[in-house]
Amino acid sequence: MRDRVSTLRAATLSKLAFANQLREAAGRPDITVIRLRNRLDRAERPYQQITGYTARYTEVRLDARQQGAVAELLYQRRIDLDWRKDHDYHLDTAMWRHSPEPHEDGYIPETDHQFGGTAPVFLPAAAPAARSPERAA
Repeated sequence: MRDRVSTLRAATLSKLAFANQLREAAGRPDITVIRLRNRLDRAERPYQQITGYTARYTEVRLDARQQGAVAELLYQRRIDLDWRKDHDYHLDTAMWRHSPEPHEDGYIPETDHQFGGTAPVFLPAAAPAARSPERAA
């Protein structure tokens, strides 16, 4: 039992540390959700837009440097996710979800006053082998 408590405590500290790293990379300590959206520019070239949100559903725009730093942290943490899909990462709960579609509640959190996305079925944590390129090889 003691080993299980220690393991859970270490996992919680790891999630908190990761959330703090993301907040530091974004330059905003008040961010609670990070949303990655795949977009097309005017020339129809794909790019990813990363936006932060506060607990009050206020959008926090990140500059290119901040987006790059946040993206690098997220990609390193979850190399197993399909990054062609839009994702939300909830920093306080360390949960990943697919972002809502334009017709779903939460697509525009500022007006919907919710984040929406996949129902309470969250994306599971990566298996250690999936997270570690050395083990996958």
